[in-house]
Amino acid sequence: MPGFEGLIGGWSEEEIVSEIERTFYHDTFDFTTHFPGHMVRTDEDMLIFATGVPADVLNGVLGPRMDQRTMASRITEVMAFFERQRLPMNWFLGPSSGPDGLERALAERGLIPGDLIPGMAIDLETIPSLDLPGEIRVEEVTDEAALKVCSRTAANGFQLPPEAVDAYTRFVESYGFGPDRRWFLGYLNDRAASVALVVLHQRVAAVYCVATLPEMRGRGLGRAVTLVAISAAREAGHKVAVLEASDMGLPVYRKLGFRELCKLRTMTWHP
Repeated sequence: MPGFEGLIGGWSEEEIVSEIERTFYHDTFDFTTHFPGHMVRTDEDMLIFATGVPADVLNGVLGPRMDQRTMASRITEVMAFFERQRLPMNWFLGPSSGPDGLERALAERGLIPGDLIPGMAIDLETIPSLDLPGEIRVEEVTDEAALKVCSRTAANGFQLPPEAVDAYTRFVESYGFGPDRRWFLGYLNDRAASVALVVLHQRVAAVYCVATLPEMRGRGLGRAVTLVAISAAREAGHKVAVLEASDMGLPVYRKLGFRELCKLRTMTWHP
């Protein structure tokens, strides 16, 4: 995989990979606290979160770094909680997760390996200019009315199950917007059709929640909202943006100039 050495202020690939992991774990944990009835727990060897919403991406374990000697008992302890709650969940494993044999131990416990998720980064000095097609416009969310449109557009763009839609829209509206939490809405011929979020951290900007309504895909809306979001990060003084790519988004991000630096893995359990 191509290195990132010296690309931005002498940052090494390892430093940027560390930021990809850190921001993903931090922001997922933070997102959880905006779901009504959430549970979060910070242990020495992992972060545990539960929204109560029956969707595996909204409950789970982040970045476990367990001791080999206690791994089996810790897996049993954590899974017992989710089994009692009957909540589908994921273990999110990054490059620093461990110990050796963790994936195998989770598989033996009945968890299913998910797709590898590319962790990507871009030098914001290299991003393309804002050349949006005439029928597409992107606006930043700056009031509660727009945030409500944003929340519904995101939920429908992700094609969440009906039982998760209301909880997800309440999450977006509770999470809100501000100087460090910037939502963008993409419109096609004046209809809200896509959404993106950029969270501004001290060192990097992290992109999340890029979604387009199914019937509007293939028209450049995902590219448009992502490009406007990272352009806003650059204007705010950031030099690097990072994200975790879905299969659908990966070609879009590559064309924008994002480079894959690591992989994250999910191990999934459903009651």
